[in-house]
Amino acid sequence: MIAFRKLGISSVCIATLVASSAHAIISDNHQAAQEESIRLLLLKEDFKKLATLLHQDQESLQTAVESGSKEALVDLRNRTFMDDMRDYLISKQDVLQIDSITSTFKQAVALRNVENAIAQVQALRSILETAPDREDAIKAYWSAIKSLDREHQLWLRALEIDGLPADTPHDASVIAAEVQFRDTVLRDTVLKDTWKPLLNDLVPALIADRNRLARRVAADLSRSTSIKYYANSLAVASSRDTTTINGLPSGKNNQINAITTTTERPTVVNREFTQARLKQPVPNLDDYFPASCKRKGEEGVVILSIKVDRNGSPISAGVVASSGSDILDGAALAFYEKLKFDPANRDGTAVDTTIKLPVNFRLEQYSSDR
Repeated sequence: MIAFRKLGISSVCIATLVASSAHAIISDNHQAAQEESIRLLLLKEDFKKLATLLHQDQESLQTAVESGSKEALVDLRNRTFMDDMRDYLISKQDVLQIDSITSTFKQAVALRNVENAIAQVQALRSILETAPDREDAIKAYWSAIKSLDREHQLWLRALEIDGLPADTPHDASVIAAEVQFRDTVLRDTVLKDTWKPLLNDLVPALIADRNRLARRVAADLSRSTSIKYYANSLAVASSRDTTTINGLPSGKNNQINAITTTTERPTVVNREFTQARLKQPVPNLDDYFPASCKRKGEEGVVILSIKVDRNGSPISAGVVASSGSDILDGAALAFYEKLKFDPANRDGTAVDTTIKLPVNFRLEQYSSDR
Protein backbone atom coordinates (compact mmCIF):
# COMPACT_ATOMS: atom_id res chain seq x y z
CA MET A 1 0.00 0.00 0.00
CA ILE A 2 2.97 2.26 0.45
CA ALA A 3 3.26 3.06 -3.18
CA PHE A 4 -0.42 3.86 -3.47
CA ARG A 5 -0.26 6.08 -0.37
CA LYS A 6 2.59 8.01 -1.83
CA LEU A 7 0.32 8.60 -4.80
CA GLY A 8 -2.42 9.76 -2.41
CA ILE A 9 -4.82 6.84 -3.16
CA SER A 10 -6.91 5.66 -0.21
CA SER A 11 -7.41 2.01 0.75
CA VAL A 12 -11.11 2.27 -0.20
CA CYS A 13 -10.22 3.37 -3.68
CA ILE A 14 -7.74 0.53 -3.93
CA ALA A 15 -10.36 -2.01 -2.88
CA THR A 16 -12.76 -0.57 -5.43
CA LEU A 17 -10.12 -0.81 -8.20
CA VAL A 18 -9.27 -4.38 -7.32
CA ALA A 19 -12.90 -5.39 -7.23
CA SER A 20 -13.56 -3.74 -10.59
CA SER A 21 -10.56 -5.46 -12.16
CA ALA A 22 -11.60 -8.83 -10.81
CA HIS A 23 -15.12 -8.35 -12.17
CA ALA A 24 -13.75 -7.37 -15.55
CA ILE A 25 -11.53 -10.45 -15.65
CA ILE A 26 -14.42 -12.70 -14.71
CA SER A 27 -16.64 -11.08 -17.35
CA ASP A 28 -13.94 -11.49 -20.02
CA ASN A 29 -13.39 -15.13 -19.09
CA HIS A 30 -17.11 -15.79 -19.19
CA GLN A 31 -17.43 -14.14 -22.59
CA ALA A 32 -14.43 -16.07 -23.90
CA ALA A 33 -15.92 -19.32 -22.61
CA GLN A 34 -19.21 -18.52 -24.32
CA GLU A 35 -17.45 -17.72 -27.61
CA GLU A 36 -15.41 -20.90 -27.31
CA SER A 37 -18.57 -22.94 -26.75
CA ILE A 38 -20.23 -21.36 -29.77
CA ARG A 39 -17.19 -22.03 -31.94
CA LEU A 40 -17.02 -25.64 -30.81
CA LEU A 41 -20.74 -26.04 -31.50
CA LEU A 42 -20.32 -24.63 -35.01
CA LEU A 43 -17.30 -26.85 -35.60
CA LYS A 44 -19.30 -29.89 -34.50
CA GLU A 45 -22.03 -28.97 -36.99
CA ASP A 46 -19.47 -28.49 -39.78
CA PHE A 47 -17.82 -31.78 -38.95
CA LYS A 48 -21.17 -33.58 -38.90
CA LYS A 49 -22.13 -32.19 -42.33
CA LEU A 50 -18.78 -33.17 -43.87
CA ALA A 51 -18.94 -36.64 -42.35
CA THR A 52 -22.51 -37.06 -43.68
CA LEU A 53 -21.42 -36.06 -47.21
CA LEU A 54 -18.52 -38.52 -47.12
CA HIS A 55 -20.81 -41.26 -45.86
CA GLN A 56 -23.30 -40.54 -48.65
CA ASP A 57 -20.50 -40.69 -51.23
CA GLN A 58 -19.38 -44.04 -49.86
CA GLU A 59 -22.92 -45.44 -49.90
CA SER A 60 -23.56 -44.22 -53.47
CA LEU A 61 -20.25 -45.65 -54.61
CA GLN A 62 -20.92 -49.00 -52.98
CA THR A 63 -24.35 -49.19 -54.60
CA ALA A 64 -22.84 -48.40 -58.00
CA VAL A 65 -20.16 -51.07 -57.52
CA GLU A 66 -22.70 -53.71 -56.50
CA SER A 67 -24.98 -52.92 -59.45
CA GLY A 68 -22.11 -52.57 -61.94
CA SER A 69 -22.32 -54.62 -65.12
CA LYS A 70 -20.37 -57.87 -65.16
CA GLU A 71 -19.56 -57.17 -68.81
CA ALA A 72 -17.74 -53.95 -67.90
CA LEU A 73 -14.59 -53.00 -69.76
CA VAL A 74 -11.44 -54.54 -68.26
CA ASP A 75 -8.01 -52.95 -68.67
CA LEU A 76 -4.52 -54.46 -68.81
CA ARG A 77 -4.47 -54.61 -64.99
CA ASN A 78 -7.59 -56.78 -65.13
CA ARG A 79 -9.54 -54.02 -63.37
CA THR A 80 -12.78 -52.21 -64.19
CA PHE A 81 -13.85 -48.59 -63.89
CA MET A 82 -15.87 -49.39 -60.77
CA ASP A 83 -12.86 -51.13 -59.20
CA ASP A 84 -10.92 -47.88 -59.47
CA MET A 85 -13.83 -45.78 -58.25
CA ARG A 86 -14.21 -48.02 -55.21
CA ASP A 87 -10.50 -48.09 -54.34
CA TYR A 88 -9.35 -44.59 -55.31
CA LEU A 89 -12.28 -42.18 -55.02
CA ILE A 90 -12.49 -42.76 -51.25
CA SER A 91 -9.74 -45.28 -50.62
CA LYS A 92 -9.22 -47.64 -47.69
CA GLN A 93 -6.46 -45.31 -46.55
CA ASP A 94 -8.93 -42.42 -46.64
CA VAL A 95 -11.38 -44.40 -44.51
CA LEU A 96 -8.68 -45.05 -41.89
CA GLN A 97 -7.71 -41.37 -42.00
CA ILE A 98 -11.37 -40.33 -41.58
CA ASP A 99 -11.66 -42.59 -38.52
CA SER A 100 -8.50 -41.05 -37.05
CA ILE A 101 -9.69 -37.49 -37.77
CA THR A 102 -13.06 -38.24 -36.16
CA SER A 103 -11.44 -39.60 -33.00
CA THR A 104 -9.06 -36.63 -32.74
CA PHE A 105 -11.91 -34.17 -33.29
CA LYS A 106 -13.95 -35.68 -30.45
CA GLN A 107 -10.98 -35.43 -28.11
CA ALA A 108 -10.38 -31.81 -29.12
CA VAL A 109 -14.01 -30.92 -28.38
CA ALA A 110 -13.90 -32.71 -25.03
CA LEU A 111 -10.76 -30.76 -24.10
CA ARG A 112 -12.26 -27.59 -25.58
CA ASN A 113 -9.23 -27.30 -27.85
CA VAL A 114 -10.68 -25.08 -30.54
CA GLU A 115 -7.54 -24.88 -32.67
CA ASN A 116 -7.16 -28.64 -32.86
CA ALA A 117 -10.85 -29.03 -33.63
CA ILE A 118 -10.48 -26.54 -36.49
CA ALA A 119 -7.52 -28.52 -37.84
CA GLN A 120 -9.55 -31.75 -37.91
CA VAL A 121 -12.45 -30.07 -39.73
CA GLN A 122 -10.02 -28.78 -42.33
CA ALA A 123 -8.47 -32.24 -42.71
CA LEU A 124 -11.89 -33.80 -43.29
CA ARG A 125 -12.84 -31.07 -45.74
CA SER A 126 -9.60 -31.67 -47.65
CA ILE A 127 -10.52 -35.31 -48.25
CA LEU A 128 -13.98 -34.31 -49.46
CA GLU A 129 -12.64 -31.54 -51.72
CA THR A 130 -10.11 -33.80 -53.45
CA ALA A 131 -12.76 -36.40 -54.33
CA PRO A 132 -13.93 -34.55 -57.50
CA ASP A 133 -10.33 -34.31 -58.75
CA ARG A 134 -9.88 -38.02 -58.14
CA GLU A 135 -13.10 -38.80 -59.94
CA ASP A 136 -12.01 -36.70 -62.93
CA ALA A 137 -8.66 -38.52 -63.04
CA ILE A 138 -10.35 -41.93 -62.95
CA LYS A 139 -12.82 -40.96 -65.69
CA ALA A 140 -10.03 -39.53 -67.87
CA TYR A 141 -8.10 -42.78 -67.60
CA TRP A 142 -11.07 -44.97 -68.49
CA SER A 143 -12.10 -42.72 -71.34
CA ALA A 144 -8.62 -43.17 -72.78
CA ILE A 145 -8.73 -46.92 -72.15
CA LYS A 146 -11.66 -47.16 -74.55
CA SER A 147 -9.31 -46.30 -77.44
CA LEU A 148 -6.97 -49.07 -76.33
CA ASP A 149 -9.81 -51.56 -76.10
CA ARG A 150 -11.09 -50.48 -79.52
CA GLU A 151 -7.69 -51.29 -81.04
CA HIS A 152 -7.70 -54.74 -79.44
CA GLN A 153 -11.18 -55.40 -80.81
CA LEU A 154 -10.14 -54.29 -84.31
CA TRP A 155 -7.11 -56.58 -84.13
CA LEU A 156 -9.28 -59.57 -83.19
CA ARG A 157 -11.80 -58.75 -85.91
CA ALA A 158 -9.05 -58.45 -88.54
CA LEU A 159 -7.74 -61.87 -87.53
CA GLU A 160 -11.24 -63.30 -87.81
CA ILE A 161 -11.96 -61.81 -91.23
CA ASP A 162 -8.55 -62.77 -92.60
CA GLY A 163 -8.88 -66.32 -91.28
CA LEU A 164 -5.96 -66.14 -88.86
CA PRO A 165 -5.77 -67.71 -85.38
CA ALA A 166 -7.32 -65.58 -82.63
CA ASP A 167 -4.14 -65.89 -80.57
CA THR A 168 -1.92 -64.39 -83.28
CA PRO A 169 0.44 -62.18 -81.23
CA HIS A 170 1.29 -58.54 -81.73
CA ASP A 171 4.77 -57.43 -82.68
CA ALA A 172 7.27 -57.80 -79.80
CA SER A 173 7.70 -54.01 -79.52
CA VAL A 174 3.93 -53.57 -79.06
CA ILE A 175 3.79 -56.27 -76.38
CA ALA A 176 6.67 -54.56 -74.54
CA ALA A 177 4.86 -51.19 -74.75
CA GLU A 178 1.71 -52.76 -73.30
CA VAL A 179 3.66 -54.23 -70.39
CA GLN A 180 5.30 -50.87 -69.67
CA PHE A 181 1.91 -49.13 -69.73
CA ARG A 182 0.34 -51.71 -67.39
CA ASP A 183 3.24 -51.63 -64.92
CA THR A 184 3.24 -47.81 -64.83
CA VAL A 185 -0.47 -47.68 -63.95
CA LEU A 186 -0.04 -50.41 -61.32
CA ARG A 187 2.81 -48.44 -59.75
CA ASP A 188 1.40 -44.92 -59.91
CA THR A 189 -2.36 -45.69 -59.97
CA VAL A 190 -4.78 -43.98 -62.32
CA LEU A 191 -4.68 -40.81 -60.20
CA LYS A 192 -1.34 -39.78 -61.70
CA ASP A 193 -1.05 -38.95 -65.38
CA THR A 194 2.23 -40.80 -65.98
CA TRP A 195 0.24 -43.25 -68.13
CA LYS A 196 -0.76 -40.60 -70.68
CA PRO A 197 2.42 -40.37 -72.81
CA LEU A 198 2.68 -44.17 -72.81
CA LEU A 199 -0.88 -44.56 -74.06
CA ASN A 200 -0.32 -41.86 -76.68
CA ASP A 201 2.51 -44.00 -78.06
CA LEU A 202 0.79 -47.35 -77.59
CA VAL A 203 -2.39 -46.67 -79.59
CA PRO A 204 -0.60 -45.64 -82.82
CA ALA A 205 1.77 -48.59 -82.35
CA LEU A 206 -1.24 -50.92 -82.32
CA ILE A 207 -2.64 -49.25 -85.44
CA ALA A 208 0.70 -49.62 -87.21
CA ASP A 209 0.90 -53.28 -86.19
CA ARG A 210 -2.60 -53.93 -87.58
CA ASN A 211 -1.61 -52.26 -90.85
CA ARG A 212 1.55 -54.38 -91.05
CA LEU A 213 -0.62 -57.45 -90.51
CA ALA A 214 -2.81 -56.42 -93.46
CA ARG A 215 0.21 -56.05 -95.74
CA ARG A 216 1.60 -59.45 -94.69
CA VAL A 217 -1.77 -61.05 -95.37
CA ALA A 218 -2.02 -59.36 -98.77
CA ALA A 219 1.44 -60.63 -99.72
CA ASP A 220 0.32 -64.22 -99.21
CA LEU A 221 -0.39 -65.39 -102.78
CA SER A 222 -2.25 -68.47 -101.57
CA ARG A 223 -5.11 -66.24 -100.42
CA SER A 224 -5.84 -64.95 -103.91
CA THR A 225 -7.92 -68.01 -104.80
CA SER A 226 -10.63 -67.34 -102.23
CA ILE A 227 -11.34 -63.61 -102.38
CA LYS A 228 -14.97 -62.51 -102.29
CA TYR A 229 -15.51 -60.04 -105.11
CA TYR A 230 -18.22 -57.38 -105.27
CA ALA A 231 -19.38 -56.14 -108.67
CA ASN A 232 -19.02 -52.44 -109.34
CA SER A 233 -22.58 -51.09 -109.28
CA LEU A 234 -21.55 -48.12 -111.45
CA ALA A 235 -20.08 -50.42 -114.09
CA VAL A 236 -23.23 -52.56 -113.93
CA ALA A 237 -25.49 -49.53 -114.34
CA SER A 238 -23.59 -48.25 -117.36
CA SER A 239 -23.38 -51.60 -119.12
CA ARG A 240 -25.76 -52.63 -121.88
CA ASP A 241 -25.49 -56.23 -120.76
CA THR A 242 -28.21 -56.59 -118.13
CA THR A 243 -27.44 -60.24 -117.47
CA THR A 244 -23.77 -60.55 -116.58
CA ILE A 245 -20.55 -58.61 -116.62
CA ASN A 246 -17.45 -60.78 -116.82
CA GLY A 247 -19.38 -63.58 -115.18
CA LEU A 248 -20.70 -61.42 -112.33
CA PRO A 249 -24.48 -60.88 -111.92
CA SER A 250 -25.62 -57.33 -112.59
CA GLY A 251 -27.84 -55.21 -110.35
CA LYS A 252 -27.53 -52.77 -107.45
CA ASN A 253 -27.35 -55.54 -104.85
CA ASN A 254 -24.03 -56.79 -106.18
CA GLN A 255 -22.24 -54.71 -103.53
CA ILE A 256 -23.94 -56.79 -100.88
CA ASN A 257 -24.05 -60.29 -102.36
CA ALA A 258 -20.50 -61.58 -102.39
CA ILE A 259 -19.29 -63.94 -105.11
CA THR A 260 -16.25 -66.17 -104.68
CA THR A 261 -14.03 -66.25 -107.75
CA THR A 262 -10.46 -67.10 -108.57
CA THR A 263 -8.07 -64.23 -109.17
CA GLU A 264 -6.65 -64.43 -112.65
CA ARG A 265 -2.97 -63.68 -112.94
CA PRO A 266 -1.59 -62.46 -116.27
CA THR A 267 0.35 -65.18 -118.04
CA VAL A 268 3.70 -63.85 -119.21
CA VAL A 269 5.48 -65.81 -121.92
CA ASN A 270 8.43 -63.64 -122.95
CA ARG A 271 6.05 -60.77 -123.59
CA GLU A 272 6.13 -57.16 -122.48
CA PHE A 273 3.49 -56.52 -119.79
CA THR A 274 2.59 -53.26 -118.05
CA GLN A 275 0.25 -53.40 -115.07
CA ALA A 276 -2.82 -51.16 -114.77
CA ARG A 277 -2.19 -47.84 -113.02
CA LEU A 278 -4.43 -45.36 -111.23
CA LYS A 279 -5.42 -42.31 -113.21
CA GLN A 280 -5.12 -38.89 -111.63
CA PRO A 281 -6.83 -37.16 -110.03
CA VAL A 282 -7.91 -39.77 -107.49
CA PRO A 283 -11.18 -39.06 -105.61
CA ASN A 284 -10.76 -37.59 -102.13
CA LEU A 285 -10.68 -40.57 -99.77
CA ASP A 286 -11.87 -38.40 -96.87
CA ASP A 287 -15.25 -38.12 -98.61
CA TYR A 288 -15.62 -41.88 -98.09
CA PHE A 289 -14.29 -41.96 -94.51
CA PRO A 290 -17.35 -42.93 -92.42
CA ALA A 291 -18.27 -40.28 -89.84
CA SER A 292 -19.02 -42.99 -87.28
CA CYS A 293 -15.45 -44.31 -87.59
CA LYS A 294 -14.02 -40.81 -87.20
CA ARG A 295 -16.04 -40.28 -84.02
CA LYS A 296 -14.82 -43.57 -82.56
CA GLY A 297 -11.24 -43.03 -83.72
CA GLU A 298 -11.23 -46.06 -86.02
CA GLU A 299 -8.66 -46.03 -88.78
CA GLY A 300 -6.62 -48.53 -90.74
CA VAL A 301 -5.55 -49.99 -94.08
CA VAL A 302 -7.90 -52.04 -96.25
CA ILE A 303 -6.15 -53.89 -99.07
CA LEU A 304 -8.35 -54.55 -102.07
CA SER A 305 -7.98 -56.85 -105.03
CA ILE A 306 -9.50 -55.04 -108.01
CA LYS A 307 -10.39 -56.50 -111.39
CA VAL A 308 -9.71 -53.87 -114.07
CA ASP A 309 -10.99 -54.47 -117.58
CA ARG A 310 -9.26 -53.53 -120.82
CA ASN A 311 -11.04 -50.17 -120.81
CA GLY A 312 -9.49 -49.25 -117.45
CA SER A 313 -12.76 -49.68 -115.55
CA PRO A 314 -12.75 -51.40 -112.16
CA ILE A 315 -15.47 -54.00 -112.60
CA SER A 316 -15.25 -55.77 -109.24
CA ALA A 317 -13.24 -55.79 -106.05
CA GLY A 318 -12.75 -57.83 -102.91
CA VAL A 319 -11.01 -57.40 -99.59
CA VAL A 320 -7.65 -59.18 -99.54
CA ALA A 321 -6.79 -57.97 -96.04
CA SER A 322 -9.20 -56.34 -93.62
CA SER A 323 -8.70 -53.22 -91.51
CA GLY A 324 -10.57 -54.97 -88.70
CA SER A 325 -13.51 -52.60 -89.18
CA ASP A 326 -16.41 -53.87 -91.29
CA ILE A 327 -17.47 -50.28 -91.86
CA LEU A 328 -14.06 -49.20 -93.16
CA ASP A 329 -13.84 -52.30 -95.36
CA GLY A 330 -17.23 -51.39 -96.83
CA ALA A 331 -16.13 -47.79 -97.35
CA ALA A 332 -13.07 -48.98 -99.27
CA LEU A 333 -15.33 -51.03 -101.56
CA ALA A 334 -17.47 -47.94 -102.17
CA PHE A 335 -14.35 -45.87 -102.86
CA TYR A 336 -12.93 -48.19 -105.53
CA GLU A 337 -16.03 -47.82 -107.73
CA LYS A 338 -15.10 -44.21 -108.53
CA LEU A 339 -11.51 -45.00 -109.52
CA LYS A 340 -10.20 -44.82 -113.08
CA PHE A 341 -7.22 -46.72 -114.44
CA ASP A 342 -4.90 -46.82 -117.36
CA PRO A 343 -5.49 -50.42 -118.44
CA ALA A 344 -2.89 -53.14 -118.32
CA ASN A 345 -1.01 -53.64 -121.55
CA ARG A 346 0.53 -56.72 -123.11
CA ASP A 347 2.50 -56.36 -126.32
CA GLY A 348 0.78 -53.06 -127.07
CA THR A 349 -2.73 -54.39 -126.47
CA ALA A 350 -4.95 -53.42 -123.54
CA VAL A 351 -5.95 -56.46 -121.45
CA ASP A 352 -7.98 -57.34 -118.38
CA THR A 353 -5.99 -57.68 -115.15
CA THR A 354 -6.20 -57.84 -111.38
CA ILE A 355 -4.31 -55.49 -109.06
CA LYS A 356 -3.96 -54.99 -105.32
CA LEU A 357 -4.64 -51.55 -103.88
CA PRO A 358 -4.13 -50.43 -100.26
CA VAL A 359 -6.78 -47.95 -99.09
CA ASN A 360 -5.49 -46.17 -95.98
CA PHE A 361 -8.14 -44.46 -93.85
CA ARG A 362 -6.04 -42.33 -91.55
CA LEU A 363 -6.91 -39.83 -88.83
CA GLU A 364 -4.82 -36.76 -88.05
CA GLN A 365 -4.70 -37.30 -84.28
CA TYR A 366 -1.69 -39.60 -84.52
CA SER A 367 1.39 -38.37 -86.33
CA SER A 368 3.45 -41.57 -86.44
CA ASP A 369 4.18 -43.17 -89.82
CA ARG A 370 1.78 -46.03 -90.38
